[in-house]
Amino acid sequence: MLKQASLFGSDRPRLPVLLDYGGLLEDDRKRWRVAHLLPEVLLLVVCGTIGAGDDFDELVEWGEDNLPFVRRFVPFHHAITSSRRLRIVLNRIDPGLFSDLSCPAR
Repeated sequence: MLKQASLFGSDRPRLPVLLDYGGLLEDDRKRWRVAHLLPEVLLLVVCGTIGAGDDFDELVEWGEDNLPFVRRFVPFHHAITSSRRLRIVLNRIDPGLFSDLSCPAR
């Protein structure tokens, strides 16, 4: 079972909490075929979205332009994934898994 994490109700910085949570998600891909771990994918999506990425191509472009920045948090040994692969991985994640991450009402 996934442990509960809260991005907003914790004293810990939010990014490490998100990356830790991403590492807890079950990844049913064949481990020997995985080049981009879920924490890398999640970091790319979160940062790329904050950086005004509106689609998969823009998220990948943002990641390629900011690879030294994202490598400060996770290794990205195989650089940034393709937009096609990013779409496939994200479509396989159950959005209900993120319901435990609380967000304050705005």
